Amino acid sequence: MMRLKGKKTLITGGGSGIGRAAAIIFNRHGSEVSIVGRREENLLITASMTDKSLAPCHAISGDIANRESAELIVKEAADKMGGMDILFNNAGLYSHGSVEDTDEEQWNSLIDINMKGTYLISKHAIEVMKIRGGTIINNASTLGLKPVPNTAAYSAAKAGVVSLTKSMALELAGDRIRVNCICPGVVETPIHEEMHGEGTADFLNEMASFHPLGRVGAPEDIAYAALFLASDEASWITGAVLPVDGGISCA
Repeated sequence: MMRLKGKKTLITGGGSGIGRAAAIIFNRHGSEVSIVGRREENLLITASMTDKSLAPCHAISGDIANRESAELIVKEAADKMGGMDILFNNAGLYSHGSVEDTDEEQWNSLIDINMKGTYLISKHAIEVMKIRGGTIINNASTLGLKPVPNTAAYSAAKAGVVSLTKSMALELAGDRIRVNCICPGVVETPIHEEMHGEGTADFLNEMASFHPLGRVGAPEDIAYAALFLASDEASWITGAVLPVDGGISCA
């Protein structure tokens, strides 16, 4: 069953990890997709992994945290696809640090990508979606629900995304736009290799032990949750905060 047949989706952070998995799965379910990121070569790899016989996949380079760029991203996506039904605000940035350890530049980067970028892309996508309704899925984190030490800026940004989701759900219900968010636990994405290098496998094994289901997440775990929230099967769900985390948020 093609659950998104004929739909048009914009996915931020589409060059790898969860965004790449979502692009492939949404395409498989019949949605035309526009993927956004700062590295065009990664976007083109994602696009090459989709099935063009089912629906097109467009690669759009840009900075979601820049006001002018965000507006152009949404315009280009809507122009290429002929509208927009689904927005998956997936792009994110992670780094460690307590309040004392986090300098202003690091703080601004985490807030800009994780929260401001979600706001900016949503702001312009809403204008398009108001024509016929739609759905917005924001990717937050279990750390936005239950922080741990040395994640101050990231946890604050993701908590902001959770609250923003609920505000948008209330504001946009009358426009037939549903807004929900997903809170992943630790997911095996390239960000861990960038942070831990050769120690990535050991780190992920350690993290698996903290999740009651005994493993870290795969990008597809989050992408399938987004697929459900984007589909008509979730037509009476808005303002929801869905942990997809192997049980870590209640451990």
